[in-house]
Amino acid sequence: MAYRVIQWSTGNVGTFALRCIVGHPELELVGLWVHGSAKAGKDAGELCGLGPVGVRATTDAGAL
Repeated sequence: MAYRVIQWSTGNVGTFALRCIVGHPELELVGLWVHGSAKAGKDAGELCGLGPVGVRATTDAGAL
């Protein structure tokens, strides 16, 4: 069973954490909150230098 994870932000530490979450076999990324609208709607994997992972970033905390 995988733990479902929501990552909060994509700064230096958040980007590193995002890569670790995506690469960990026991974790499933299910949401990503970002501060600015420039990152909203982009794929989480692309925001951290990986390929697409199927999770879109959002600025709407309530949606997560």
